Amino acid sequence: MFKSLKSYKKIIFISFLGTSLEFYDFTLYGIFASAIATHFFPAENEMLSLLAAFGAFAAGFVMRPLGGLLFGYIGDTYGRRKALSLSILLMGVPTLITALLPTYQTIGILAPIVIVFSRLLQGLSTGGEFNGAAIFALEHVKENHPGFVGSLLAVAGGVGAIFAMLLGALVSTNYFPDYGFRIPFLIGALISLLGFYLRRKLEESPEFLKIKSENHPKIPLMKILKDYFPQFGSGFSIGALDGATAYLLVGFMNVYLSKFIGMDISQAMLLNSFSLAVYIIFTPLMGILFDKSQPGKFIRLMCLAVIICAPIIFIGLQTQNLALILLSEGLFALIFAAVSGSQHAYLQNLFPTRIRYTGISFSFNLGTAILGGTTPVLMTYFYDITQNLMIPAYFLMALALMTLVLNLKGRK
Repeated sequence: MFKSLKSYKKIIFISFLGTSLEFYDFTLYGIFASAIATHFFPAENEMLSLLAAFGAFAAGFVMRPLGGLLFGYIGDTYGRRKALSLSILLMGVPTLITALLPTYQTIGILAPIVIVFSRLLQGLSTGGEFNGAAIFALEHVKENHPGFVGSLLAVAGGVGAIFAMLLGALVSTNYFPDYGFRIPFLIGALISLLGFYLRRKLEESPEFLKIKSENHPKIPLMKILKDYFPQFGSGFSIGALDGATAYLLVGFMNVYLSKFIGMDISQAMLLNSFSLAVYIIFTPLMGILFDKSQPGKFIRLMCLAVIICAPIIFIGLQTQNLALILLSEGLFALIFAAVSGSQHAYLQNLFPTRIRYTGISFSFNLGTAILGGTTPVLMTYFYDITQNLMIPAYFLMALALMTLVLNLKGRK
């Protein structure tokens, strides 16, 4: 079916589809954190159980930098296509395990151990997926609207996430049994196989083919830290800011609205699905704006927008007024679109081709692991000890300020 399409369109389409499938799988855990806490992390204190589940969610991010190194090495040495095919196949295995795993009441302590192990495998896989798919696509299109193309790959994650959220809202209703949360995980495992099949059909990146016969650094990370440390800092900060905005919205907002604000969980999921729809619409527009702007200037203005908007958003969410909550969710989606829609094209030119996969994937995923994926558990913990509903806003403002500082002397 793809033979009638131009080659670069095929690359973009399959990269988009593969990333959607992978982020569907990865997002499911955050959506069903409460159900997973109940079934696999039981505790007398409900908050402790939820913290344990979010801790396992964060554990997946510990592996993301290692995944960036592993798949970065494979992608820089043996080819982008091989790395991306392996990453999506690896994602399906832990998703299937989660779908079929017996509860704590059945197998005891083995249940949370297996869940954490599955999350570690997912984190390893995602460390090579998100940036790798964008690198692969942008190396095909080169200077042909990189901001717009990169934004489409960012949207792919949102498409996967919104599909997971809508399915989550459906199986969370009273029409489904207690084990209904397992159904989306089973679907995710099956569609990961489809992603693997499609990735195997792609043509290798032309930029990689040009440098394939050249000598590659034996330890790419050493060269990156020695010769490209400022670029490494840029990738780290953008990964942290993107991870925090993404997992506040996808991994924490359901809990924030239901547990802390008092909204029904199904309604909270529908509201977050609305914000993801806004994100999907506006992210390509941000990519187009990036193509028409100076890259460094766009990133710095984006950081200022996050600093200004973050407190406004979380004040609106606390009102319990549906209209203001919708506006706040929409504003959150807009700043997330600005961060996500520009990042791939901005990062693409930080490192040369021979170390690009490793440089981008490791720096971005290290930032996401340390300050992005830990966001749900950190926000839950700090709310528990402070009872301050503005904690997420302060966290976002701090990360945006860090990103602004580390990119002040970046690209023009």
